[in-house]
Amino acid sequence: MTTRLAADFAAHWRIAAVVVCVVLSGCAGFHPQPHDEIGFELRILTKTERGVTISAVALGPEEARAAFGVPMIDRGIQPVWVRVENAREETLYLLNLTFDPLYFTPTEAAFINHTWLDSDSNARMDALFQEHALPGKIDGGATTEGFLYVTPDLGAKLLNFVYVGVGHTIAVRIVAQVPGLDKVPADISTLFDPDEIQDVNSEEELRAAIEALPCCVADRSGEIEADPLNFVLIGEPELGRAALIGGGWDATETVTTASAWKTTMSFLFGSAYRYSPVSDLYAFGRKQDAAFQIAREDIDERNHLRVWLAPLRFKGTPVWIGAISRDIGVIMSGFGTTHKIDPDVDSERWYLVQSLARAQLLKRYAFAKGGPVSRPENPRSSLEPKNIYYSDGLRVVMELSSELIALDEITYVLWETVDPLGSGRLRLHQQPQPQAGLPNQSRAVVF
Repeated sequence: MTTRLAADFAAHWRIAAVVVCVVLSGCAGFHPQPHDEIGFELRILTKTERGVTISAVALGPEEARAAFGVPMIDRGIQPVWVRVENAREETLYLLNLTFDPLYFTPTEAAFINHTWLDSDSNARMDALFQEHALPGKIDGGATTEGFLYVTPDLGAKLLNFVYVGVGHTIAVRIVAQVPGLDKVPADISTLFDPDEIQDVNSEEELRAAIEALPCCVADRSGEIEADPLNFVLIGEPELGRAALIGGGWDATETVTTASAWKTTMSFLFGSAYRYSPVSDLYAFGRKQDAAFQIAREDIDERNHLRVWLAPLRFKGTPVWIGAISRDIGVIMSGFGTTHKIDPDVDSERWYLVQSLARAQLLKRYAFAKGGPVSRPENPRSSLEPKNIYYSDGLRVVMELSSELIALDEITYVLWETVDPLGSGRLRLHQQPQPQAGLPNQSRAVVF
């Protein structure tokens, strides 16, 4: 009996050893595919700035695995393919830190993906990562290409290239779409008939139109009021996406079985879920066209916003209206739970202004009426009676710029004289001063 037990133990040990070898040595093999067979080149975006043309694409999880033979994004590394054409005369150098402060060197990225017991694969991996790395230097009149190894983003990724030369700085910003999110984008081209859209060209018309937009979002029936519609964006869709992504916001996933499962696991284990879905709320008879969030360490806490295309254009540019609030925990709702929003919703409105300023795409902003007015002693509620909020009833109106705008170049347009943080606080904003080239505007500037 003892001999048989010993034999069984030895057999089990050998099986366990084989399993360990499979896990640790990557017995599935290291088999990267030729990059031109993967298909990521179909999403390449190109932009030219002052003689420098940059083409780039950020790889999704399956593309990265195919290109490098290892699950790179699962291990915290995202490859971004780049081609740079330098039509200038001087040599330029890439500032990797402005692209991603936590970027990986080629040798570091390869080492993180090493297996324990397969030195041959590790050596080939080292060579592959080095061979395909983007050179940090490009001579005048030259073209170069390769990969940057950076921290992962799904859905959309801001690619911020800064090249420096003698007396020159070239900045190119691209917002790349990245596969990997369970998301169904809205088709905004079919939302309104042309005769439903109001075109305005003056500040007075714009202000009046904004104040006439719905005050709040609602549930699907349209009968139960939810969050206030407390911000307006003026800009093309790609510009709006660039501003939000540059401000630190992530697109949320659509509610599906898979995303619901990830949400449940994050809730049970108290972990973050960077792209967790938001529940559907309704304006103009439809759910949000897009939703973004800034996740925190716990899934119960996050900044989040929903946005809808409005039937309104300003000087031919789309106008969007949205609701932003901050989840600070959970409360009981019926037989389940729901997120508890910070009752002080006006402070979150100002958070959005700051994030777009951080992205350097905020041109000017103002405050307009249109939302519901309430006070802490007599608050309103959002769907759940216990989910209360209070507000000065204003919505912030933000016009975006396709050019980078420094903080001291952002214009505050004086529509409503208000503390930007909301009612009941010490005033932090002073009256705007007259600006060069804009005479007789000591109290206001125009859009």
